[in-house]
Amino acid sequence: LRTQTAGTSELIRHGVTGLSVPISRPAFLRAAADLLAAPDRLTHMGRAAAEHVRTRLTFTAQFEQTVALYRSLAASTSTRSHA
Repeated sequence: LRTQTAGTSELIRHGVTGLSVPISRPAFLRAAADLLAAPDRLTHMGRAAAEHVRTRLTFTAQFEQTVALYRSLAASTSTRSHA
């Protein structure tokens, strides 16, 4: 369960690995109550979240994504300087 703020969107995939709710106490409490009323759903999302972290948020995966980003930025800068 997360509020929709910057910095946490890659951790929670709404309805799959958790819930993403607007920044408001009533919305957060409603979502928490919904999850507590559905323990099977909560368990399923918890397992999906653990798998997501284990496979997608490893050091190697983060490193590769960062390198790919830098390479695309460098290529973009290179093509602009030759134009």
